Amino acid sequence: AAKYWLGVPSSIDGAVAWSFVHRGSLYLHADYQYYLFGVASVQSGRLGFFLGLGGRVLFADDFNLGVRVPVGLIYLFSEVPLDLFLEVAPVLELLPATAASGGAAIGLRYYF
Repeated sequence: AAKYWLGVPSSIDGAVAWSFVHRGSLYLHADYQYYLFGVASVQSGRLGFFLGLGGRVLFADDFNLGVRVPVGLIYLFSEVPLDLFLEVAPVLELLPATAASGGAAIGLRYYF
């Protein structure tokens, strides 16, 4: 996973993953994300909510293309270049057929 800040309050977020299940598959997504900081106060660091819009591609037995709408929480640590995030992302599948799916993630990200 990677994130590029466009300046608070927005970023471009993406991920690449490989699955070894069912003869393997490659997963890619990229999203524009908008953040609301200051809605909830914390002792240190910054806690924010985010909402995004992006795309998802899955190369498996079939080529799958969908639109993602990630929603989640992010905590930016004040003393170290880390963030902790939790997201859920409903997906509208467009190819090979229209359907609904989704995903979720929790992670810790280091900033260079």
